[in-house]
Amino acid sequence: MDIKTYEALNVRDAIKSVKKELGEDAVILSVRNKPLNGKQGTKTVEVKATSAVSSRSGASASTSHFATPSIDAEAISGIDFKIRSLSDSMPRREQVESINQNIRELKSLLVESLRVHDESFIRDVPLPIRPVEEQLRLAGVSSKIIVELITYLRSLPPEKVKLDRPEMNYRAHAMKWIMKRIQISPKWSPRPGSPVMHALVGAPGAGKTTLIAKLAAHLHRAYADQVLVVSFDKARLAASEQLRVMCKVIGVEFATVHDVQELTRVTQKRPDIGIVLLDTGGVSVGDSQAICEMEQLRDLDLPIDFHLVLSSNDKPALQDQQISFFCPVGIQSLAFTRLDESSAFADILNASVRWSLPVGYISNGQKVPDDIERAGREKLAERLLG
Repeated sequence: MDIKTYEALNVRDAIKSVKKELGEDAVILSVRNKPLNGKQGTKTVEVKATSAVSSRSGASASTSHFATPSIDAEAISGIDFKIRSLSDSMPRREQVESINQNIRELKSLLVESLRVHDESFIRDVPLPIRPVEEQLRLAGVSSKIIVELITYLRSLPPEKVKLDRPEMNYRAHAMKWIMKRIQISPKWSPRPGSPVMHALVGAPGAGKTTLIAKLAAHLHRAYADQVLVVSFDKARLAASEQLRVMCKVIGVEFATVHDVQELTRVTQKRPDIGIVLLDTGGVSVGDSQAICEMEQLRDLDLPIDFHLVLSSNDKPALQDQQISFFCPVGIQSLAFTRLDESSAFADILNASVRWSLPVGYISNGQKVPDDIERAGREKLAERLLG
């Protein structure tokens, strides 16, 4: 019996391959799922089949030469029928896309309904609180956060609001409330025994490479020769060369790697290194293969933190898509670039609160190493209500 093996992403494609090569009367022997190249969570379908002619001739040959376990034709026919039924019942791509579109429309209707409710609530804001509400609304703070803040301000006891200047009192209380809601990531510092690795990830053009150079300069001032910059950008060789030149000017050691094993070797060669800054290639939303490579980095036997770099020029909806896409990697903090071009400080508050993620660094220009600062609760609150 001539048994052949076929692999495909789903049962339907595997059955098509079987029929194309072995004909409509092909006999399906087994069907199983198997990991794709050893990757967890990604599976293919493996189908073993034979032609009807070879199965008959194989059976007669086995009888004449040596005994083999007989194949139950009825059982095989039942398996073949179940597979055909499963293949026919699987939803087509256009059906799945139609369902996704309906979900997006329902989500849009729900968001619009909540927005109308929030706006009706905001219209009834007491007069002394209105300046705070108007300033935050014009800045772009989400209506959900504004409603929560107004609810808090309304609940303040009278003794906490001075009657002579209630507007200033409400503003001060609003700043304190915002400062409590914003999360700030811990300061980066070396850990004794093994280097801590900070990997900057994000979409193409987010400003990761320039941000890495600025961070390298600031950390070099504090920790001197304990800083190592590594480029893991296999797509943009020019970006790696640019970073190498900037590191040479700054005085920071630089290395280039092309796979995760090489990254491990580089860090093992320098036990005196305390902080490794890893510049990764830009990953567009939906590139699942690149995310698999990020997960390989995460699974290394190294203490590695992932920090998502977001461009302030991107719309909040796109920022949300990027955060959602990179979440499986394990984001430790957010970094925002190009604040000099947009001044969208409300987006920082919105993203931090919505996703419960701390903010680490803010980049507000192209100058290395000047145009960067650590995020601070008081600074962000002042920029929204100062």
